[in-house]
Amino acid sequence: MKPGFLRVVTIGSAGILAGGCSLATNRPGLQSREAGALAALPIPGHDRSRIPSDSELRNLFRASMNPDLDGELAFAHRHRLLLALFQAGDERFTRLLAGESPEVIRRNLDVIVPSSLERQGIGCPQLVELAAD
Repeated sequence: MKPGFLRVVTIGSAGILAGGCSLATNRPGLQSREAGALAALPIPGHDRSRIPSDSELRNLFRASMNPDLDGELAFAHRHRLLLALFQAGDERFTRLLAGESPEVIRRNLDVIVPSSLERQGIGCPQLVELAAD
């Protein structure tokens, strides 16, 4: 996929827009077209205009352990995780997730399903490697 182009990725019932260049080059941040398209996603209360801090990513990972995440809340949380992955980049996202407890790591990998991203043509090799461990 050429840099700057968007691909619609369907994972289960969730459709997300993924930029082909952000993860392929392991470069954090979104291109302007990607940011514009992601801004249209219904994720209330999420600021898409900046890359999340390490602390924000850790809090997002830990929020996956909330037993009340189901239905629309789970759907919105999954979108937040995927957006954070695209914003932070594969290397940083995976490095921070790997520093969490085994339970938090497993829960987040269950939510994100890295192999599904890979089948859709989105390269996040470090996240896939973490899932294989």
